[in-house]
Amino acid sequence: MPSTGRNSGRYFVRFDVRERLRGDFQTTMQGYALGKQWRWFNTNGILEEIGKNPIPRRAGERYWMPLNMQDAAAPTPPPDPLAQQPPGAISVLQEDKKK
Repeated sequence: MPSTGRNSGRYFVRFDVRERLRGDFQTTMQGYALGKQWRWFNTNGILEEIGKNPIPRRAGERYWMPLNMQDAAAPTPPPDPLAQQPPGAISVLQEDKKK
């Protein structure tokens, strides 16, 4: 690496020791799965960590989370049981409202 001239400061050397510090494959993959499930990692972040190419068009930049997780301060209202009925179906709840 030249220290003077037109190429000075243009190149650098970096030693990647992450693979040597990583544990066995199963433990590593379980850690990445846990990180993706609980939003510590996204897909492209995991791929970068293991030295693979990212998923194009920002599809790998999304963070995933379980559906049963929501903000306790602003809960989603429970669904209306009558709205889930197929059209023309009569439920016990509708008969109770008529009485």
